[in-house]
Amino acid sequence: MERCGELLFCEEAAYIIRNVEEVVTYLWSFSPVWRDLITGKRTFILP
Repeated sequence: MERCGELLFCEEAAYIIRNVEEVVTYLWSFSPVWRDLITGKRTFILP
Protein backbone atom coordinates (compact mmCIF):
# COMPACT_ATOMS: atom_id res chain seq x y z
CA MET A 1 0.00 0.00 0.00
CA GLU A 2 1.12 3.51 -0.80
CA ARG A 3 1.46 5.96 2.08
CA CYS A 4 -0.19 9.38 1.84
CA GLY A 5 1.18 10.57 5.14
CA GLU A 6 2.93 9.40 8.24
CA LEU A 7 -0.11 7.57 9.66
CA LEU A 8 -2.40 7.08 6.63
CA PHE A 9 -2.45 4.96 3.49
CA CYS A 10 -3.90 6.47 0.30
CA GLU A 11 -6.67 3.86 0.16
CA GLU A 12 -7.68 4.73 3.73
CA ALA A 13 -7.73 8.43 2.92
CA ALA A 14 -9.91 7.85 -0.17
CA TYR A 15 -12.31 5.69 1.88
CA ILE A 16 -12.64 8.39 4.56
CA ILE A 17 -13.26 11.14 2.01
CA ARG A 18 -15.97 9.13 0.21
CA ASN A 19 -17.76 8.19 3.40
CA VAL A 20 -17.58 11.54 5.18
CA GLU A 21 -19.48 13.15 2.29
CA GLU A 22 -22.17 10.47 2.46
CA VAL A 23 -22.52 10.71 6.25
CA VAL A 24 -22.71 14.52 6.24
CA THR A 25 -25.42 14.45 3.55
CA TYR A 26 -27.34 11.90 5.62
CA LEU A 27 -27.06 14.01 8.78
CA TRP A 28 -28.14 17.17 6.94
CA SER A 29 -31.35 15.38 5.97
CA PHE A 30 -32.33 15.36 9.67
CA SER A 31 -31.96 19.11 10.04
CA PRO A 32 -35.12 21.21 9.68
CA VAL A 33 -32.90 24.27 9.21
CA TRP A 34 -31.09 22.61 6.28
CA ARG A 35 -34.45 21.59 4.77
CA ASP A 36 -35.65 25.21 5.03
CA LEU A 37 -32.47 26.46 3.35
CA ILE A 38 -32.80 23.99 0.48
CA THR A 39 -36.52 24.72 -0.07
CA GLY A 40 -35.99 28.48 0.11
CA LYS A 41 -37.92 29.12 3.34
CA ARG A 42 -34.69 30.54 4.84
CA THR A 43 -31.83 32.34 3.16
CA PHE A 44 -28.20 31.35 3.42
CA ILE A 45 -26.17 33.72 5.59
CA LEU A 46 -22.89 32.93 3.84
CA PRO A 47 -22.50 33.71 0.12
